[in-house]
Amino acid sequence: MTVNYGRRRAKREKRNPLIEATKKLLEVFVDDVEKGIDPKEAGWLDESNIPPEVLQSLHDIIEQEKDKVKISLKPLPENIREAMLSEYGDEALLLLGIHEELQKAIKVAEDVTNLIKNSELQPAEIFLGWRYMLKTSIYPVVTDWLLKNGFTLDDWPQYAQKSSEMLAFKVVTKLYQPEKIIENLSKLSKLLHGKKYEKLYKKLYIININNRIYELLKVLKWNLVVETLDECEIVSLGLLWFADLHMGEFVYPETQAYLQRNFWRTIEDIIGLEGAHIREKIISKIRVIEEKTSEGDKLGRRYPIANWHMIIRIPW
Repeated sequence: MTVNYGRRRAKREKRNPLIEATKKLLEVFVDDVEKGIDPKEAGWLDESNIPPEVLQSLHDIIEQEKDKVKISLKPLPENIREAMLSEYGDEALLLLGIHEELQKAIKVAEDVTNLIKNSELQPAEIFLGWRYMLKTSIYPVVTDWLLKNGFTLDDWPQYAQKSSEMLAFKVVTKLYQPEKIIENLSKLSKLLHGKKYEKLYKKLYIININNRIYELLKVLKWNLVVETLDECEIVSLGLLWFADLHMGEFVYPETQAYLQRNFWRTIEDIIGLEGAHIREKIISKIRVIEEKTSEGDKLGRRYPIANWHMIIRIPW
């Protein structure tokens, strides 16, 4: 056992001080981000924690201010990445992954925030957000209510998925003219080169509800749902889910939390309410929808026709 401990100490002593310092700076950076500090301000450490000769060698990958130092928000040289992975394995992989992903997230946060703040594009963004929310729902409707209205458990999911555009369109046209939504879908397509909405906005020009989807709207009592929703719920849910559309590539909780905080702040500014109040209004309104769309059984008892909290919901 004594020999093994000696070997471990020897191995630690041989570690590259530049790589150890880089790891320490990344650890401080990630710790700060986990505390909710903006990545642009995260990671400051007293210079006294790192030997002067090592600091000099790190000058390309650090920022310095008075007696403080932090890791830069830019890609690390490949030789440093490889050395860190070689010495620290999975621990390095995690630190490097968060650091690299946050660099992308900062750009996404800026781009999406600018889109959300653009009042001209908001009708299209709110529509796309509602469409995404509804398309990812499983539409949990009470079985007896489905069967009573001519649907089966097999065909309901198929028609529910096909109806997401129409359901979203009906919600958003409560606030905006259809032409405004369609026109801005075209503009948004040109701005988001990776997102193609041409087919969607052309489809909305020639909307034709087939009988089955029309029946689905009646099953959900969707006109009553739309009537119940206010501007606060329509806009905030639409923009939150639109923002969520751009978060799919990010896997680290630290990155997701950073983006969510940014988007919530932006939507708070647009709505003019704090996030907690917006959440309360949405949850309260879902309860109202649940009550208004309820049906009575043979014994005169009221029951919700659907689990509305799984259809109209806050993404995060």
